Amino acid sequence: MKPFHLLILAFVAGILPAHAQKNFFGQAEQVHSNAPIIRNMLSRQFTNEVASKPTDMQQRIKAQAFTELSGSTTTVDSFRYTYSDRNSSSYNYNDIGYNQDFEPAYAPMFIDHRYEYNPEDLLADSIVSYNNGVVKDLQRAYYRSDKKIDSISGFSDNNSGGLYRNSSAVFYTPEGHVSSIYALKDNGVNPLDTYSVRNFYYNTDQSKVLADTEFINPPVVSAFSVNNYAYNAVNGRLDTMYTSFIYTGGALLSRTLFSYYADGKLAKVVRQAQEGTDWITQNYDSLGYDGASGYYTYWKQTSLYVSGSQVFEVSHLTRQFPGASGHPDSTWQYAWNIETGSWIPAIRWTFEYNEAGNPSKIVSTSYESGSPQPMGHAVFYYETYSDGLSIQDAAASKVLPVFPNPFTDHIAINWEQSQGTVYLHMVNISGQTIFKKEMIFQVGINMLSLPELSAGTYMLQVRDNRGNVYNQRLIKK
Repeated sequence: MKPFHLLILAFVAGILPAHAQKNFFGQAEQVHSNAPIIRNMLSRQFTNEVASKPTDMQQRIKAQAFTELSGSTTTVDSFRYTYSDRNSSSYNYNDIGYNQDFEPAYAPMFIDHRYEYNPEDLLADSIVSYNNGVVKDLQRAYYRSDKKIDSISGFSDNNSGGLYRNSSAVFYTPEGHVSSIYALKDNGVNPLDTYSVRNFYYNTDQSKVLADTEFINPPVVSAFSVNNYAYNAVNGRLDTMYTSFIYTGGALLSRTLFSYYADGKLAKVVRQAQEGTDWITQNYDSLGYDGASGYYTYWKQTSLYVSGSQVFEVSHLTRQFPGASGHPDSTWQYAWNIETGSWIPAIRWTFEYNEAGNPSKIVSTSYESGSPQPMGHAVFYYETYSDGLSIQDAAASKVLPVFPNPFTDHIAINWEQSQGTVYLHMVNISGQTIFKKEMIFQVGINMLSLPELSAGTYMLQVRDNRGNVYNQRLIKK
């Protein structure tokens, strides 16, 4: 198969090996080990929402279908989602696709802590995948009262004419962070049993993951891995991740280095392997952004190969071009031609949007042979639901005591209700979400560190676990 053929690729969701996600983009450069980490970080680095609407009716993804054209053969992969209550899903242009498997945990090791994960971003109850109309995979998620995933169960095609069951159980610290994930599966013959266990270890204030360990086939451990995380002392961002794969007779050690732009956006990720006392670079990724968009517009991935005394680089480039609405109008993938010293167009994806600003269709075209050849398309289907966060709701909600106002970097919130989990939601004057956070509020003063914002007016909403909404207009100096 040619490297730029349209594929329904399976990518590791974050760095959790037991759950994968599929993606419409058959990007050849995303095969190396940096890609899952970068995708995980990018999916949390920005919010990608349209402006708030006058009513609380929003759209959520109901189904999607990917059609691949290969000669006279047509393959259709599709996905169906079901929801309950006010559960929702959101589209992330850094991911170019929807998550099609549940991530059993959203541990904060890759989060830019100005934009923490909101558990309501993806709360489908079930996801079913089909290949040419035949069910290939089913996942069912169960949630805690704070809308964090408690467990996942389902079954998948084992590629040998049968299905195997799988499940995950997630455990949390008292502060609400993931402490461990147990993954269970069988092969259709043996009982459902523990396949892997992943444990997370945090610093004293539970703000950062310091390490995690994974055990395969416990209690008899055949192999396990250890990740250790080092953070920048000034800005708190992740600097380095060290990974050890332990095997009988020794350990394989690698590290991933992260660097950022001045505004905190991810700039470069370098993967290195240890050889003796040296660190040898294997591949790296460089990312760029358009100032008006909340997603990457430039992603170059480079792998290094050694032949004798020479080091060769093989690079691929993905570029997203914002349209008038700010959403991607088209995405191009290029391959570097060493002989001509230029980027050669390989694939183009064009986007169509519905009236709500959500993608309705993505068309894929190959330029490998020089002339455009249709490769396939993705179609998205939606349903409406109430998200409970309309402008009218904000106007009718209670005032939230906040000081100082105007503020600089921090605010204090005087919480007069009972102790419990709250969900914070901050928008600018255009109605765009620029900050989300889940916290446990104590009765009295609660401190909140806000992201680096431009001077101006903002609306802060706080919703408690009983559905009560409180708001306050804030001014950033």
